[in-house]
Amino acid sequence: VHRAQARSSPDIDGIGHDIYKTFLPELLPALHAAFAVCWKHGKVPALWKVGTVQLIYKKGDPESPGNWRPICLQACIYKLYSDIL
Repeated sequence: VHRAQARSSPDIDGIGHDIYKTFLPELLPALHAAFAVCWKHGKVPALWKVGTVQLIYKKGDPESPGNWRPICLQACIYKLYSDIL
């Protein structure tokens, strides 16, 4: 949690790393429980695996597809869980 970028964009769940950092003491028991269930069953909730692709403008002619780069926004909780693994 502490290594995550606080300004990273949240995905469809709307919860960014800044929320996890701010409320970590309160969220830690719930996160631990959720991660333990995922570990026990060997899978994560389907919603955690949903990503949204956004195009980020780089430079040059905005009409040229080569001047855009795709990024995938994923649920921060999934990123936290995968970082632990």
